[in-house]
Amino acid sequence: MGIIRFPDFFCRLHATTKCDTLGQTCILLGIALIEGFSLLSVKVLAIAVFLFISSPTAAQSLSKAAYWSGIRPENLGETDEYADTLEEKR
Repeated sequence: MGIIRFPDFFCRLHATTKCDTLGQTCILLGIALIEGFSLLSVKVLAIAVFLFISSPTAAQSLSKAAYWSGIRPENLGETDEYADTLEEKR
């Protein structure tokens, strides 16, 4: 729903990352609970922790790359707080 309704790349990325991270983590936690305490549940929990850390990190990298390539948020307001850092990178 957020991919269709949100106005710009950054809002859409936020919606997909939140759904991806929380959805996969909840499914993997459910599998670990059904399996009980075993080696498989420890592996599944390790995968859940990895996804919980790596998915938002990847979204941050994507949004920073999009900003540096010239894509700007729609409702930026009066000031662009990151304009100075963008000029320093060039």
